[in-house]
Amino acid sequence: MGWVPITITAVLQDRNGDLMLSLRYCHRTHTMDVTVLKARDLRGPVDSFVKLHLTHRGSEVDGRTGTVRTHNSEPVFNETFNLSLPNHIEAGNQINLIISVRTAEDGERLRI
Repeated sequence: MGWVPITITAVLQDRNGDLMLSLRYCHRTHTMDVTVLKARDLRGPVDSFVKLHLTHRGSEVDGRTGTVRTHNSEPVFNETFNLSLPNHIEAGNQINLIISVRTAEDGERLRI
């Protein structure tokens, strides 16, 4: 199998800031490293964390939750998450990576 195109679709509703991240995929091991570097312009100083979900055909394949950054509207996360992709995915099938920033107080999604 050769190179597979990546399509990035961002759904922004009630935009509440920006998120800087890095993605790396290893075809040999079927893993994706997602590094969440930092966020900016969050609404007010909040206790926040990142949550990642990897889905395939509507089912969650893998997921991770980061550590809480306290009282900051521009938190530096600098966390790398290693996600495992199913090795049986055929060309043309879609994998969705959902990354959200949430507040620690009530789990509210900030929709970045």
